[in-house]
Amino acid sequence: MYTLHVKVEQNDGWFIAQGLEEPGVITQGRTLDEIVANVREVVELMLGEKRVDIELLLSPTLKVPSKQKRVVARVRRRVASAR
Repeated sequence: MYTLHVKVEQNDGWFIAQGLEEPGVITQGRTLDEIVANVREVVELMLGEKRVDIELLLSPTLKVPSKQKRVVARVRRRVASAR
C-alpha cells in the first residue's frame, strides 16, 4: 500500500491539497471528503496505485466545518508545521 502525506490549506472557501512525496498531486475541493476522493483519483491516474493511505496534514488555521470533522477522524491527521 502506498502512503501519501497531503498538505491541506484553505483559500476562499476551497480546500487546496498537495502531496508532499508527489508534488504533482494537486487538487482542490469544497469539502475534505472531496479532497480525499480527488487525491485518490489523481494518485491512481498518475501513479497507477489503487490502494493509497492518505495522511492529511492540516494547517493549524484551517476552519473545518463540524460536519466535516468525521473525515478528519477517518483519515489520519497531523497538524502541519512550517513545511
